[in-house]
Amino acid sequence: MIAKKLKMIINTLFVVMLIMAVIAGCTFAGAKSNNEVTDTDDKMSSDGPYFNVSASEPAQTVLDFLEAEKEQEYTLSLDIYEVAFSESYTAETIDKFKGSDYAKSKNWTDEYVENNIVAVAAYYSVQYDHGKIFYDDGEFIRTFYLKYDDKTSLWSIWDNDGGVEIDAFLNGHRQWPDCLTKPNKERVAVSLINAKGSSITERFDVPLGFVRLESEERSFAYYLQNLPLKPDGTKVKYYDGREKPGNGYLAVVDFTLGKRDLQQCADAVIRLRAEYLYNEKRFHEIHFKFVSGFNAEFSKWADGYGISVDGNRVSWINNNNNSSYESFQKYLDIVYAYASTLSLENELITKPLSALAIGDVFIQGGSPGHCVIVVDMALNENTGEKIFMLAQSYMPAQDIQILKGDSEGSPWFSANIEDILKTPEWTFKVSHLKTWE
Repeated sequence: MIAKKLKMIINTLFVVMLIMAVIAGCTFAGAKSNNEVTDTDDKMSSDGPYFNVSASEPAQTVLDFLEAEKEQEYTLSLDIYEVAFSESYTAETIDKFKGSDYAKSKNWTDEYVENNIVAVAAYYSVQYDHGKIFYDDGEFIRTFYLKYDDKTSLWSIWDNDGGVEIDAFLNGHRQWPDCLTKPNKERVAVSLINAKGSSITERFDVPLGFVRLESEERSFAYYLQNLPLKPDGTKVKYYDGREKPGNGYLAVVDFTLGKRDLQQCADAVIRLRAEYLYNEKRFHEIHFKFVSGFNAEFSKWADGYGISVDGNRVSWINNNNNSSYESFQKYLDIVYAYASTLSLENELITKPLSALAIGDVFIQGGSPGHCVIVVDMALNENTGEKIFMLAQSYMPAQDIQILKGDSEGSPWFSANIEDILKTPEWTFKVSHLKTWE
């Protein structure tokens, strides 16, 4: 294996120690051939105390090391995809060292090398704080070389290749490690999507370098971030059962739709707000205005009243309505029928994009008009950039859906915009951003 320069952690003066290591039979992108191996044995403390990890299984030792690396002050994020023992890399390493001058200098017999040296491959992505360290960001395959200690019965890291960028393997320049699951290019492109996730936070990861905003439990933001989703690949349906054409969305919210042409764009936003307040039993806060200006209060509805509409005349009438969920859905149907983007726009409060928050709404009232709601956000703490996720319904009435974002396979939109927000089916201005009272 062709050796690579191994980056060691910089010291307090930010001086890099480069230690050459030659490991037999394995070729890595960017590696240079060398016939000597630098002795790193018993010097792992130069890579920080956390490098001196050991465990009863080789792969667990590497996993512990990466977990420790994740906690370092210069590491912004580190996602571990897979760590596994490599039979082929181990065989190549053993062949290289059996009878070598290096093995002789360490008093390693061929039997010792065969029984005490292994290779483990790790696939992970990482981003560093470049104000503290100058390591490269990205997705890497990194090979670790471990030796067994007969006294402690533990495996410890002896060396590693520093990591090779994933593209070198995916484009065929390097052979994918035998022990790791190889992703295809499509999977890498949509790596933000966890197909098994059943809610927004479980289904969608944040991009490298970003941290999802944590919301207070039982808040509207928390409710939206944890909206239930239908299985990955589910198609958006219209109220009449037809599938929506096009591919401007990445997921479908797991709500019932009904068989009437009611739940359109403003109605979906109204529903999300109302469902949250209903779940919290904050019935007095559930009220929406019709286009006529009538204030439809659920608390009054739940007290046994109904709503009568005669042209522009709207009034309360005696009824047997109550606070049950079934009655609540009937109340929403009335609201859907007589509210719109025009009325909802007038109810909401304008706010600047700099103060963007989960639960805010981009809305342009009109006939037609449109609106979308912010259901999740993340922040790059290093650059200050915000990204956000949007949900919508549309015309005719259809399932609430999570929109495709700025790039293929991503639900995230960048908040680094000056005036225009382009979504798959509508273009908004920044001035269209509003929030709830």
